[in-house]
Amino acid sequence: MVGVSLKYNHDPISAIYDQFTDMISIYQTVKTKNYLLEKIDKNRSVLDIGCGNGDFAISCAKKVSKVIGLDVSKKMIGNAKKNAKHNNIKNVTFYQEDLFSFDLKEKFDYVTLVYFLNVFPDEDSVETVLKKARSYLKPGGYLLIADELKPANAVLSGLISLFRMPVFTFFYLTTGLRYHKIHDLEKLLTRSGIQIIEEKRFLFQYCSVLVGKV
Repeated sequence: MVGVSLKYNHDPISAIYDQFTDMISIYQTVKTKNYLLEKIDKNRSVLDIGCGNGDFAISCAKKVSKVIGLDVSKKMIGNAKKNAKHNNIKNVTFYQEDLFSFDLKEKFDYVTLVYFLNVFPDEDSVETVLKKARSYLKPGGYLLIADELKPANAVLSGLISLFRMPVFTFFYLTTGLRYHKIHDLEKLLTRSGIQIIEEKRFLFQYCSVLVGKV
């Protein structure tokens, strides 16, 4: 499978990334993560793709038997390892790796994509990532996504577009991540062979959760 190359790096803002994204979402990111965490059964395995500083992976590790976290950011993975050690969490392993170059043979009960798909500039890239994530699921496994969804209401959609512009301007100036439209994740999940079994929206229908099954 062809990989996806991104020309940006979250290293410059790794120390403030979680606080910044939580604040600008009025802490709806925290709500979506907690909602996903409730979907995960005990004594299972989790692959957290784009794990960042490791907060969600560590939360999962307190509940399940094994967690692997992947991220391309060297500083974020360093922070994640420190956070796991600080919390005395020993059943999570973090790797500074690209999803498409990491040689991972095992499959998982859950694959999580937490505010990761919104960094990709086009829907072809997102579909490629979803298909790769799907390949790591056991039969009957679940894909758990927390991310942006476009509100159905036209007024809300316009307000969200205005809200995203200064946020992406900040990301571009600090990381090189460019502004792009909100992806149609429901369509892309279906095209990737993933059945959507639940959708829940937070914060003006914007911060959202999607649960898929293979």
